Amino acid sequence: MSTNSDDMDGDRRAMGERLRQAREYLGFSQEEVAKYLGTSRSALSNIETGQRKVDALELKKLAS
Repeated sequence: MSTNSDDMDGDRRAMGERLRQAREYLGFSQEEVAKYLGTSRSALSNIETGQRKVDALELKKLAS
């Protein structure tokens, strides 16, 4: 039986994977996207692997 926390972790991993795929499709490096977001490359890596949540402002920037 999965818990709500497990569901959220899975959602975070899925979101990170989709963001990674979009970044790679567009030909951007992690460094380029991290600079645009105003964060570190390691923070972006953590987002893409589901180890860190994406905040609303980061999502807004990524959407544009």
